[in-house]
Amino acid sequence: MTPMQEQYNRIKSETPGTVVLFRMGDFYETFDEDAELVSRVLGITLTSRGKNENRQPLAGIPYHALPTYMPRLVEAGLKIAIADQMETPVPGKLVEREITKIITPGTILDENSLDASKNNYIASIYVLNNIFGLAFCDLTTGEFKSFSTNSESVLKNELKKINPSEIICADCHFENLNKLNPRRLEKLLDSKFNLKKSVQTLENQFKVNSLKGFGFNVTQDSTIKDSRPEEIAIVTAAGALISYLIECQRGDIKHIRGIQSYAYNDYMKLDFETIRNLELLFTNSGTDSPTLYSVINKCVNPMGKRKLRSWILNPLINPDIISERHESVEFFYNQPQLLSRLRDTLYKIADVERIVGRIGVGSANPKDLVGLKNSLVNIIELSKSLSAQELSTRLKYLMNELKNERINEVIKIIDESIDNEPATLINNGGIIKIGFNAEVDELRNLRSNSKQILAEIQKREIERTDITNLKISFNNVFGYYIEVTTSHLSKVPDDYIRKQTLANAERYITQELKELEVKILSAEEKLIKLEQELYIQIRAKLADYSQTLLAVGNAIAELDVFLDFAFIAREFNYAKPEILEVIASEASQSHKPHSNGITTSSSTPRNDFHLTDGRHPVVERLVEKFIPNTTEFGEKSVIHILTGPNMSGKSTYIRQVALIALMAQIGSFVPAKEYKFNIIDRIFTRVGASDNLSKGESTFMVEMTETANILNNATEKSLIILDEVGRGTSTYDGVAIAWSIVEFIQDKIKAKTLFATHYHELISLEEKYSDIKNYNIKVV
Repeated sequence: MTPMQEQYNRIKSETPGTVVLFRMGDFYETFDEDAELVSRVLGITLTSRGKNENRQPLAGIPYHALPTYMPRLVEAGLKIAIADQMETPVPGKLVEREITKIITPGTILDENSLDASKNNYIASIYVLNNIFGLAFCDLTTGEFKSFSTNSESVLKNELKKINPSEIICADCHFENLNKLNPRRLEKLLDSKFNLKKSVQTLENQFKVNSLKGFGFNVTQDSTIKDSRPEEIAIVTAAGALISYLIECQRGDIKHIRGIQSYAYNDYMKLDFETIRNLELLFTNSGTDSPTLYSVINKCVNPMGKRKLRSWILNPLINPDIISERHESVEFFYNQPQLLSRLRDTLYKIADVERIVGRIGVGSANPKDLVGLKNSLVNIIELSKSLSAQELSTRLKYLMNELKNERINEVIKIIDESIDNEPATLINNGGIIKIGFNAEVDELRNLRSNSKQILAEIQKREIERTDITNLKISFNNVFGYYIEVTTSHLSKVPDDYIRKQTLANAERYITQELKELEVKILSAEEKLIKLEQELYIQIRAKLADYSQTLLAVGNAIAELDVFLDFAFIAREFNYAKPEILEVIASEASQSHKPHSNGITTSSSTPRNDFHLTDGRHPVVERLVEKFIPNTTEFGEKSVIHILTGPNMSGKSTYIRQVALIALMAQIGSFVPAKEYKFNIIDRIFTRVGASDNLSKGESTFMVEMTETANILNNATEKSLIILDEVGRGTSTYDGVAIAWSIVEFIQDKIKAKTLFATHYHELISLEEKYSDIKNYNIKVV
C-alpha cells in the first residue's frame, strides 16, 4: 500500500458514512465504493487502476466543477467530506491533506444548490420522559428556533411544516423517531446528545455565561428535578445541533448568536392536512402553482419570499400584532408612488441574510462583500425615503433597525478595503483596494511595473557610471544582471559583483538588483497570499457585525412582505379586514379573557364573522369572471350546511372562506368588499376522499381519523371546513356519520363550520337547531 493510499484510508476512517472527495492536483478523486456510487449518481466514467484482485475503482471530477456537481450529490442524500491539499505539492513528498468541510443536505451553502425563496432547515430531536425537544436551524441565514411537545402527531406536523432537509437524533431514539417517517433522519452516537456538553456548546456559541437570557433555566449540572424536562430536551437537541454544524464546517459559525423558542399556542394551528387541502404552498398534485403562495407572492427580494412562506404557515392569533400589520400595509396602500419607489429599491438589495451566513462560516467571496456593501447603501437610501413619513408602530420599529449606526461601519470597512470589482475567488488576487495596504500596493507595482523599474535603474546606473552602453538583462541562470562591454570595464564601480566573463563583456550583479529580483519573481505569489490573508481578516472582522446585519435582513424581509401585500391589494382590489375583538390593552373590566389570551367585549359575540362579496384568491386569477359570495356567522348562524350539484362551486366557496380568514391573520388585505371577524385559533379541513393504502388505511379509515382529529381539537374559536364527509362508506352509514358530526359540533364545540354535502337528509337539522342554517348553491 502506497503512503497516499494509507493517507486516504486514514481520512476515510475519520469520517464514517461520508463520500470522501480526495483532492489530487486539479481533480477531486473518489475510490472504491465511493467511486462506484459517485459515478452512478453523476453519470461519469468509472475507471480503475491495478489488475485483478488489486483493481481499485476510481471516479474523479475537476476541482473547479465542484459547485456544478455538489447539488446532485447532496440531492441524492449523500454526505460529502472534502479532503483538500493543505500545502503546495513538492516532487517526491506526500502532500498533507485534511477534511476542510463536510457537506450534507442540511449544511450546504452553495447558492446553486438552494432555492432562494425557501429556507434550508436542519433539525435535531431529543426525547426525554416522552417529551420531544426540537431544535432547527437554517445555516444559510442564522435562523435558530426551538419547540417542545409531548405529542407525536404535533411533532410530526411541525416537521412537515418546516420540512427540514436533514434531521439528526441519538442512536437510542432512531427507531421510534423513524416511525414518524421523517425526511433524511440520521442517527449520531448517544454521547453527542449530552446535556452538560450541550449547555457548554451553546454558552460558547452565544458568548454568554448562562442560557437564562434565552428562556432556559438549565445549567451544565441540571437534572429533571430542578429543571423542566421540556427545557432539558430542547437544550440537549440544540447543543447537539450546534456541535454537528461546527463539525461539518470545520470551524466557526459566527452568525448564530441566539435561539428563539416558540410554543404551539403562539400561532393559529394548521395541521398538514389543512396546509395540503387549502393548497397554501403546493397543489394537491405536488406542484408549486397555482397556490395561495404563488398568487400573493409578488415579493421582490428572496428574504421577503422566505418571510412570506413562514407567515402563511404561522398565521397570528394576537389581535394587536395583526392590527399592526394591517396598518403597515394600509400605509403603503395609500401611497402608490412611495410603494413603487421602495419596491424598485428592494430589487437592488441582495440576499443579506445568506451573505451574512456565508460570512459566518468563512465561505463568503469578495463579490458577496461588495454585494453586501451596495445593498447596505441602498438600505440607507430606503430608510431616508421613509424617515419623513408618519409611520405605523411596526414600521417605526423596522426603521430603527435600518438606521443602526453599525451599518455605516460595515460599509466603511468594505469600501476602504475591497476593490469595487474584485475577483470572485480569493486565490486569484485582485481583491484588495489600492491604498488599503502599502505592501500590497508595492507588490502590485513591482508586478505591473517591473520593466519600468528596471529601465529606471538602468538609466540611473548609466548616469552614475558614465557607461553609455550599460544594460540590464535577465536569464534563468543568473536572474537579473548588468552587462558592461570590455571597453568600459575601467568605469565599473566597486559595489558591482562579477558573475560571468564573456568574450567581449562582463556580467555583474548588485545587492539592489538581487533584492529587486527576489521581489519581482516572488511578487505574484506573495501578492496572492497577502491578499488572501488580508481578505480573511476583513471577513472575520465583518462576522462580528452578524447580529446587526441579520436584524437588518429581517427588517427588509418584513418590509418586502408589507409592500407585497399593499401591491396585490391595489392590483387585485383587496379590502382591509377589521378585527372585532377589543384590543386587550384597552379592554375594560367587563371584558372576559379566554383561551389564547385574546380578550373580547361581552357585547361582541366571539363567533361573529362577516364576509361581504368574498372571492377565492387563487381561482379568481384562473377564470374570466368570478362570482363573489357573502358569508355570515353569528349566534344564530354557526353551522352552514351547503348543498348543490356537482361542479357548482361548493368546494371553491368553502375553501375561499378559510383562505380569506388565513390571509387576514397573516396581515394581508383580502379579496372581498368587506371582512369583519373575531380571531380564529385554528382552521380544520376535511376535504375529498383519499386513501393511504401504503399504510394499510382505507379511504374510510383516513376520513374518520382526520375527522376525529378535528372533533378532538377544535374549539369555539375554530373554523371547520368539511367537504363530503361520509362518502368513504355506504350512503346509509355516511348520512348517519355526517349527521352525528354536525350534532357533535353544534352541541360540544360550537365552532364556525361550513359543511358541503350531497346528503340532502342533513337539511332537516335546521329545523332541530336554531344555529344551523341551510344554504344551496344554484347554477344559472
